[in-house]
Amino acid sequence: MKKNVLLLFALKRIGIRGMVPGLLFWSAGLAMAGDFGAPPLPLASEHVKTGVATYAVQAQLIRGKVVDGSGEPVPGATVLVEGTTIGTATDIDGNFSLDVPEDAVLLVSFIGYKPLRIEVGSQTDLTLTLTEDASALDEVVVVGYGTVERREVTGSIASIGRQEIVSEPVYSFENLLQGRAAGVDVVAESYRPGAGSTVRIRGARSLVAGNDPLIVMDGIPIEGNLADINPADIESIEILKDASATAIYGSRGSNGVVLITTRRGYEGGTQIEYSGFAGLQRISNRVDLMNAAQYTEMNREAARHQGSYTTDEALFTDWEYDAIQRGVDTDWQKEAFQTGFQQSHQLSVRGGTEDTRYAISGTYMDHKAIVDNNDFSRFVGRLNLDQDVTDHFTAGVSAQVTASVEHQGGNFRDLILRSPLDYPERAEGALSSEFAVGESFPILALDRDLFIDRRDRTRIIANVYAELDIVEGLSYRFNFAPDLTFYERGTHTWQTSTAGVSNYRTNNILFENLVNFNRSFGDAHKVRATGLYSVQTMKSLGSAIAVRGLPFEQQRYHNLGTAEETTSRSSFLDEWALESYMLRVNYSLLDKYMFTVTGRVDGSSRLAEGNKYGLFPSMAFAWIMDDEPFMSGQQFFEELKFRASYGDVGNTGINPYQTQGRVQRVGYSFGDQSVFGFQSAELANSELKWER
Repeated sequence: MKKNVLLLFALKRIGIRGMVPGLLFWSAGLAMAGDFGAPPLPLASEHVKTGVATYAVQAQLIRGKVVDGSGEPVPGATVLVEGTTIGTATDIDGNFSLDVPEDAVLLVSFIGYKPLRIEVGSQTDLTLTLTEDASALDEVVVVGYGTVERREVTGSIASIGRQEIVSEPVYSFENLLQGRAAGVDVVAESYRPGAGSTVRIRGARSLVAGNDPLIVMDGIPIEGNLADINPADIESIEILKDASATAIYGSRGSNGVVLITTRRGYEGGTQIEYSGFAGLQRISNRVDLMNAAQYTEMNREAARHQGSYTTDEALFTDWEYDAIQRGVDTDWQKEAFQTGFQQSHQLSVRGGTEDTRYAISGTYMDHKAIVDNNDFSRFVGRLNLDQDVTDHFTAGVSAQVTASVEHQGGNFRDLILRSPLDYPERAEGALSSEFAVGESFPILALDRDLFIDRRDRTRIIANVYAELDIVEGLSYRFNFAPDLTFYERGTHTWQTSTAGVSNYRTNNILFENLVNFNRSFGDAHKVRATGLYSVQTMKSLGSAIAVRGLPFEQQRYHNLGTAEETTSRSSFLDEWALESYMLRVNYSLLDKYMFTVTGRVDGSSRLAEGNKYGLFPSMAFAWIMDDEPFMSGQQFFEELKFRASYGDVGNTGINPYQTQGRVQRVGYSFGDQSVFGFQSAELANSELKWER
């Protein structure tokens, strides 16, 4: 329904010491990193140290293109001058330009390809071809509570890399999953800016509990609005789909798990990166509706069919008859749909020293919809900091602050289906008492002076960690992860002189203790083990009030105490806790037979006494068949792996207090009086247990 027109920009990347030759490159309006971690380039007049030697740089400009074996460009490949910090990355077409010293040697690298070393000599225009590296199967991927080499993965995992993440301009994390992994379905919940999407991994599993997958960002499970996750901060995404891969998260992994790794700092110089996009939006297809003449004749024909038609004056209301006489023919789609505008800007700084690595970013996004009074803006600030305190002790923090403002201006569906005999001017200056009973005028909701529905959300997500290497192959890690949400909503309708406010806050606190063991025994045996004990608590509370009969409209919803009548009031409190124990063991034999055994025990306060704890085991096996001698001569398969897995996972995605029952207030007659009482709204379930 939407047609995007993107306005693209190109900016020079600024290093910490000066201007870097070479442009940032853009794909569908979203910038990809200028060097994917390369440090800033020194100026040509600087002296550069390599080892113990110092020389004056006599720079020459070279240009080149990096391609793969089939001649296709390789975007994001790193191009470095050997022995220096001079470097850049290829753009979307595989091109690069670089100032290099005389007799320079270039080192070209990219994930999945063999590194290339080439002497520049007197060449100024190069074409560099990378060949695929069979050892790419050793690429490290993120799994629950750790990483493994891709070849050792025994469960079903799909990966989305940085290159795919920045390939198109999206502001919602869920859009990154759409169409990128088998078995993952993403459906938008609404047309409105800022609206989320429903994500399902291998379909729905539960009839009564939640079906949303678990989202884990930098090792910490998070819940709630996924629009709080900034796509520009993401380095990679892994999707765990089968029971073996998800069992490590026990009850929360029953609907699949999405692992998010954000961008972190690196040892080297400072990289400053800007990316952004802007675009116009217009409706591309309009609904074919009746005009005024067709609508009028339809009503006449319907009355004739019923035998009740006499004259137009008797059939139509006064204002409809007047509109017919005046030739009114309103195109409500033209009245409703305007030109929307969307923009996003991100500035990030990454770098570090041998002991300290940092990544700081700030992103501002603003979206004005194609329907007035429907807009969304969001600011996301993020800090990732890692500090090597000693050779055996590391500490750090990952923190994110999201602040968003959303306006919802009513339902335009009711507007575009309105009678073409009606017209906007009829609503101007009219109060609700001047309309027919039950009649509303949705066009008023598109004017922020007449209708307000503002929603402010602030969310703080953090993870403070400390990691200790106890002995070789054995480490301990502690995570403290608070997740705090503050929400406020205010509404005001001029037409009905009503207003309301509501607010809530949520405190979600996680404590985790992790022990990791990783040792090899000879060339044949490799053992990895992960143990976990964690406690998570959630507390959510809020209140709401609505009133009618405000004395003057200018106060909006900021002084409800002056209203004539309080129409509703409410408050709530929800609390739950989850205690977990987990052990996972990975065993590799001869680097081609992989075994994984996982056991997790979860205890949920939301379940009945005697049923709170559940054990969720799983096991998996993988066989790297192309490493066998009988497959040594074949060229057909690049990788051939046989996998089998079995697991038992649970679901605790239900509201708290289901075991206690619930009552609700009702009105009834007591003699000749109307009084309030209470009745059962939900029966207590004393046998409520894990859904498996």
